[in-house]
Amino acid sequence: MAAAIVCLIRPAQSGAAVPPATLQSEISRVAPGKHRVALTFDGDAFVGRVSDILATLKTAHAHATFFLTGYYMENNPSRTRAIVAAGQEVASHGYRHLDYRGLSDGAIVRALSAWDADYYHLIGKHGPAIWRAPYGYTDNRVRVVAAQTGYSTVYWTLDALDTVGSPKSAAFIFNRLTRSGITLDGSILLLHVNPDGTVDALPRVLANLQARGLDVVSVSGLLAR
Repeated sequence: MAAAIVCLIRPAQSGAAVPPATLQSEISRVAPGKHRVALTFDGDAFVGRVSDILATLKTAHAHATFFLTGYYMENNPSRTRAIVAAGQEVASHGYRHLDYRGLSDGAIVRALSAWDADYYHLIGKHGPAIWRAPYGYTDNRVRVVAAQTGYSTVYWTLDALDTVGSPKSAAFIFNRLTRSGITLDGSILLLHVNPDGTVDALPRVLANLQARGLDVVSVSGLLAR
């Protein structure tokens, strides 16, 4: 899927007229050259070792985007606020962790708007205008509706595979993220908040990325001009 860089805008108000669109790409990376890599953590049903992740990011002076579902935020409000208070980014992972391709256009709009309402209730402002679909499952219709609601759809360049199959060791996660052969400059890395292997590998992963001269940033930081 070809990547697209879309200006981030505040989610459209319910009922607002939006121009029709016929093709909407997802963002899987940006062009190399900025010496940045975006670190992302998805969160839904499992609380995860958020405090450990935040401490590691702080020590490394690194930033990340936490794609959290509405379910996660409702059940973990203090953790959600702690992520934002630490200077990290929380973005939409949908209101519930389901395949949005099975929803009607109106249901997609309501789900994205409900997530933003949750975020506003917790943080006191609207969330960033980016979202990642659960499982990464989208099609053009879903992405068009998301765009009309004010959201750019974010995928990933490299999946750590930390929730696929058997539990992964810290060594596996480190090797997966740093020795894949993929150009990391401009890439988006997918991890999750809960696997122990991911959290335990994080200090070494960050050190490796920074030793390559890469700034570890949020998705919004990666997209910033």
